[in-house]
Amino acid sequence: MERMQKEYRALAGRAVNSNQTKASNTAECSIAMSHGLSLSRRNATAASAVSGKYVAYRFSRESEPTPELPRGYEMEIWRPALLSITPPTLTWRFVAWWLFHYIGVMSSHKYCVLLIRSGGRVVHRSCLVPKYYRWPFMDDDDLQISSTWTHPDHRCRGLAKFAVQYFVREHGASARDLWYIAKPENAASIAVCRSCHFEFAAHLRRTKRWGSLFLGSFISAAPGDREAYSMKASQVRGVIQ
Repeated sequence: MERMQKEYRALAGRAVNSNQTKASNTAECSIAMSHGLSLSRRNATAASAVSGKYVAYRFSRESEPTPELPRGYEMEIWRPALLSITPPTLTWRFVAWWLFHYIGVMSSHKYCVLLIRSGGRVVHRSCLVPKYYRWPFMDDDDLQISSTWTHPDHRCRGLAKFAVQYFVREHGASARDLWYIAKPENAASIAVCRSCHFEFAAHLRRTKRWGSLFLGSFISAAPGDREAYSMKASQVRGVIQ
């Protein structure tokens, strides 16, 4: 019991030692999933009450430890270029982000993707995306960590947490706010962002524009928001629980 309590506290924000054994990593993953599932159920219940399908988290500006990449992995930052349209693991649908970057639909030119490789193969991806019409609640200098993915064989090794901590350290000072959006039932994703000091900000729902989800946006699903108007970041802060 004492050991589990210590590991739980470590999940809440302490840096993970890079030379942890495989056994302790597995134990930490189990605790994270358990914590995240409990959190997910609470959020899912609240979201259901307000017809919300997504939850938004915002970085709380607490100090973050220097991220340490586990042994055996290599990191690189992919950035869009004229002949580099989509990074590995992202499909052709993400050509839109490349286009938005170049024609100024995104509010800044900070769009990039953190890739982690093992044996030359990409096993993790996290995207950093500026504001555009899909997320009207963000301010122009806000950034969002999005489209995070880890290969099943490399989960529970701290890769997603490393990516979030890296973006916090590199961009937390320049961005007014860092955001993280997930579905309420995505327990693992929520556990990762909360362990990196992201706090619940609001329930969101996704809307269509002219019958298209691609052209739609994420708008407030907060209780009392009967018109479901888009919320600016300053308004979202007012409903932080």
